This record gives sequence, C-alpha cells and structure tokens, in this order.
Amino acid sequence: MYRPAPQAEIQMLPPALSDLIPEKDICSVISAFVDALPRAAVEDKFPHTVGAPPLHPRLMLKVLLHAYAQGLRSSRKIARACLFDITFRWLSCGQQPSHNTVNRFRSEYLRDALPSTLAAMAEMLIEQKYIGAQEYFVDGTIIDADANKHSHVWRKNIARYKQRIQERAREILAEAAAVDAEEDAQRGGRDLPASGDGASIAAVDIRAAAKKWSDSDDARREKASKALEKEAEKMEKYEAQEATLGERNSYSKTDEDATFMRTKDDLLRPAYNVQAGVQDDFVTGVSVSQNANDGTAFLPHLEARRETGLPDPPRIVADSIYGTEENYAHLEQAGIDSYLQYPSWHREQTGQLRPYEKAAFAFDSERDQFVCSQGKALVFIEEQNQTTKSGYKKVLRIYECQDCSACPVKSDCAKGAGNRRIQHSLELARHQSETRARLLTPEGAALRKKRGWQIETVWAHLKRNLNFRRFSLRGLGKATVEMYWLSLSHNLTLLAKRAATASHTGGGGPSGQLGWGQTG
Repeated sequence: MYRPAPQAEIQMLPPALSDLIPEKDICSVISAFVDALPRAAVEDKFPHTVGAPPLHPRLMLKVLLHAYAQGLRSSRKIARACLFDITFRWLSCGQQPSHNTVNRFRSEYLRDALPSTLAAMAEMLIEQKYIGAQEYFVDGTIIDADANKHSHVWRKNIARYKQRIQERAREILAEAAAVDAEEDAQRGGRDLPASGDGASIAAVDIRAAAKKWSDSDDARREKASKALEKEAEKMEKYEAQEATLGERNSYSKTDEDATFMRTKDDLLRPAYNVQAGVQDDFVTGVSVSQNANDGTAFLPHLEARRETGLPDPPRIVADSIYGTEENYAHLEQAGIDSYLQYPSWHREQTGQLRPYEKAAFAFDSERDQFVCSQGKALVFIEEQNQTTKSGYKKVLRIYECQDCSACPVKSDCAKGAGNRRIQHSLELARHQSETRARLLTPEGAALRKKRGWQIETVWAHLKRNLNFRRFSLRGLGKATVEMYWLSLSHNLTLLAKRAATASHTGGGGPSGQLGWGQTG
C-alpha cells in the first residue's frame, strides 16, 4: 500500500505561495532587503519608459538577486524559473518575464541602481551590526571574459603589419614616381616620399597619394593608385585597432574591452581583473579593470567605491602586489592607515631575500650609499624624475658601483656589461618603513592573518559554489554590472545563513533581527 498521490487532483483552496516559503529562507531575506531599499536607490535610478507599463524594478531586482544567489546566470533559465520554481514565482508575483526582459533588466534597466543598492546594503549591515570592523580587505582575481580565446589582437603585431604596409607603399610610390619624375618633384604638403626615409605613414597619406593618380590615363600610374587604395584600407584597419587598444597591449575581437591576461592555469585568455573589498565577510566595494596588475587597479577601485557614497575605511589591508609608492601616497593623503605589504615583505620576514636584490643591500644613510654582498659601495650619481600613466610623479635616486669588472659574482648581480645600478626612492622607503612598523604590531599580525580568509572566502564562494569562472555579459560596463549582481547575491546568501543560524539558537542577527522595514 502506498500513499495516494493523484496528479490530476484539483485543490479547492490553493495554498498561498508565501505560506510555502520559510521565513529565514534566502528568498525571504532578499524580498525584505529589496523592500527596505530607499526609493532613491531603485525607482529614481530606473529609466522612464514609454508605452505599456514595465515590470516593477523592485520585482525584477528580487528575481535577479535570487537567480545569482542560486548560480543562475542564463536569462533563459531565469525566465523558466519564473514559470516553474515556487520561490521565483513568489518573488515575481506570478509575472512571467521573457528572457529578453530578464536580460534588459539585468544589463541595462537596473545597472544604475546597483552601486547605490550595494551602498545601501552596506549601510544597513553596519546599522544592524553585521559589519562592525573598520578594516577593509582588498584583493583581485582574473575572470575570463565572454570572448573567443583565439580572437586576440596584439599591439606588437599591429606595429609589424603597419611597417610592412609602409614599405609596400613606398615601393609603389617609387615605381609611380619613375613614370613622371617632374610631377613627383612638385608634390608637397602631406604627400608621401618617393622612397623610404623612415617617416611614419598614415592611411590618410596613402589615400591622398592614391587620389592624385586615380584619374591618370597612364596604366602604370592607375595601377599604382589602385594598389595604394588597398594599402590604405589595410592601414585604416590597423589604425582602428590601435585606437581600440588605447594603452593596452592586447584585446579580443569578440569583446573589445577584454584584455588578454595570464590566468591561474598559466594560459593567456581574454579576461578582466576583478577587484573586491570585504568588511566582516561582506563585500562593500567592487570594480572591474582591464589591467592585469592589481596594484594599478587599486586606486580606480577606491574611486569606484567612493562614487557609491560610502566613506573611506580607516584601515586597508592587502597583499604585496598593492605596495607601490603611488598607492601608499594616496592612502596617506586620504588619512587611511596602510597595511599594504610590499614585494619583498615576505622574503624579509622569512630571511629568504635573494642575494643580489636591492632589499638585500645594506644602506648607509650617513654616507648615502648602498653596500653589496661583496662589500663594495654603490654611490649616488644622479636623480631621475618619472611620471606614471596615472600622472603620479616620483623621484628616483640612482646609485652605481664604481667598478664591478673584477667582481666574482658580476654575472649574477649586474645586468649587462656595465656596473651594477640601483634605483631608490626616498619616499617609497619612508612609506615602507612606516608600513613595516604597522604590520609588525600585534594588530598588524592579526590583520595579516585575517586577510586570507576574509577575501579569499568570497572568491571561493563565487568560483566554487556558484561556478563563476567566466562572465556572461560582454563589455567592461556590463562585466562591472555582473560583478555587482554577484556581490549583492553573496552578501544576501551570507546574511540568510547567519539569520538561519541565529534562529536555531533562539536569536536574530547581531541585533536580534534583520530590522528592515518595508519602504517599497
């Protein structure tokens, strides 16, 4: 005998979907959070539309946050869930958005609301004492772009192709010039030289030369004109690619914002560098960079966080890639205590400095000189001013050994045929000394230990639990939008777990309850 389970049975009084949703389930937490958001964070950021009334932005915000919390990033799967999943049907209030509607809300309609939503969430978490620590832990990771890995465009290849075009153009011009030397001698202005003189040639120059001979009756000059037109088209293609590159060295043809970066498996693939900042396990800042270097992406990350309206944290903790002079100077100017390690920090603390690296050389401040492992002095010879791509100016002092010719370790120590040189920044040395003192305090040691499990837990959840290893949306702007969805969903998942744990122990959150009143 089995329990009866007739599928065709009709319920006279169907149950309310809300009765089937546990109070501490993540979809209940998401609904309460979105309802508590101020109007300025959602409706005021929603674009006004014409025609039929759109779905409510709060409704779609709930659906999308729940989808990302479940690891659903396909717009078709999200639309299907709104048909068959009880939690999605409850959050969507029975609405059945198409996959196109889901995608438009995700990547366009709600994109301006996401930064303010993350900021509002951080403020709520601080108010409810889920976030109490003043430390901000920063780290980055490389995430594959939604692009073909074989669609690369490299700056060095463009330069090589352009050089070949210029050489061919000069050859064509030389042949055409031989037909009419007198007309060639009369050319001026932007016309091309008859033979290679090393000058750079642009597409507009080639096209202008081709136009002069386009109406010629001479077959050889007409042939040269057509050949130059073809070379001009190729040159325009490579000039457009250079414009797309900007300051980068590569990009993908299928996602022109993506840069080829070396991933964890030591392969070059189109990707983005994602920066995240965590306070008490919750993400309170996120940004996406086209630069693979975390240190370079640090200041834009802080600026993106400020634009959400959140104040700067009192202390910032990060690993050694972030310890640059520019980053130290910025934190000092902003009044933020720096706990950024620097590249040689771990080797200094473990006694594993390489024999011939700069950090292993003793500095004699009285004589203003470095002393190498062989006891030879590297004396000051000059100062050099450098400016970074972001505009930061720094002064480098150059020290050089007087004679390395007879040194037994010269091949290991000095690069090239000359004497060993060292670049030294007094400002960077000061910042490193102050940071070293902070890192060696008991508080600094605790923060260094805490940094790993604070920020790495976020990456583990996104990559392992949600299987987020590749963006679903293309372009830098949309990739940033997707990171906001993931960051918000991570915070809500963590909050739901803590609320459920607290309910089992007879309490709410740190303040006894979520405490989010409905304002939507």
